Amino acid sequence: MNALSLRDRKAIIGGCILIAAAVLLLRGIPAWRSGLRESHAQVAELSAELASAEHQSRYARSLQDTLVARNRRFLELEPYLLDGSTVAAATASLAGLVSSAATAANVRAGSVQVSADSNPNRNFARITLRMQATADVRGLATMLASLERGPVLLRIGELQVNQPDPRATSDRPEIMQLGLVVHGIALLRSDKSK
Repeated sequence: MNALSLRDRKAIIGGCILIAAAVLLLRGIPAWRSGLRESHAQVAELSAELASAEHQSRYARSLQDTLVARNRRFLELEPYLLDGSTVAAATASLAGLVSSAATAANVRAGSVQVSADSNPNRNFARITLRMQATADVRGLATMLASLERGPVLLRIGELQVNQPDPRATSDRPEIMQLGLVVHGIALLRSDKSK
């Protein structure tokens, strides 16, 4: 075999180095660019997640502030709501308020029906009272004024007034038959919260 001259060996080694460098450059630069793009994409994704987390944190603080303010407003309304630890106690409270107003106004209560639209998962219950009664005009006005100015916020949902004897003489008081629907809201408190 022929021995290669020093010059040929240098050329072969230089060519091999040049080919290796070309392979590294042609394969390495695209891989490096791809890795760089992936790094930029990951940085952008992490930045978006950080911005979203910061926004959610601000929103959560805002919701918490709103919840605290709403709870404070509910607690400010507490003296104006029907009291009761249970729905039954709240219905009894409404019946007692209306009955007291009727008795003080000389209104004779007939049938009284109390019902509640309640859900055990809520802290509030809507209580409705339906009452049939007889009274004169002054008694009706006194009872309605008493309910309106009473210690609890109530809503008169329906009032029916009928005169059973329109031909009554003027020397007798005018007696009317009443149908009354009263609505109230009860704050149901458990024993744990007291």
